[in-house]
Amino acid sequence: MAGRIERIELWHVNVPLPAPFWPSWIPGYPQTHVAQTYARFITSDGLTGETAGPAFTTERRGLGDLLGGFLLGMAADDMDGFRKRIREASYLGWRNWWLEAAMSTIRKTPSSRSAAWIAASVSVGLGRSWMTSNVVTRS
Repeated sequence: MAGRIERIELWHVNVPLPAPFWPSWIPGYPQTHVAQTYARFITSDGLTGETAGPAFTTERRGLGDLLGGFLLGMAADDMDGFRKRIREASYLGWRNWWLEAAMSTIRKTPSSRSAAWIAASVSVGLGRSWMTSNVVTRS
C-alpha cells in the first residue's frame, strides 16, 4: 500500500524553436517554442511519480491550486479514484489526462531531480529556456 499524496510539484517549461513551425492541425498559429508542464507527485512514504504534458504557454499556471484540492491526501495507489478526480477537475475546463502517467509510475527514487536538471534536460541544444514552478502541499 502506497502512502498518501502529500506534495505536488509543477514546472512550466518553455523552450524556443530555432525556426517557426506551422502545424497543419492548428492552421494560422505558428509554433515558436515547445512548452510543457512537468508534474511530480510525492507521497507520505517518499515515493514519487513524474510526468509531463503538452502546453501552449503558461496556461496551467494555476493548476497546482486546482490539483491540490482534488488530490492532496488521497491514496497514491487508488487509480480509479485518481481518474475520477481528474475527470471531475476537467469539468472546470482543463483536460489533464497526462497526469495519470505520474500516478501509475509512483516509485522510490534515490535522489530528487532538481528544477535545474529538468530545465537542462529539455533545453539541451535548443538554446535558452525559461521555467516557472509551483509547489502545493497541505497546510
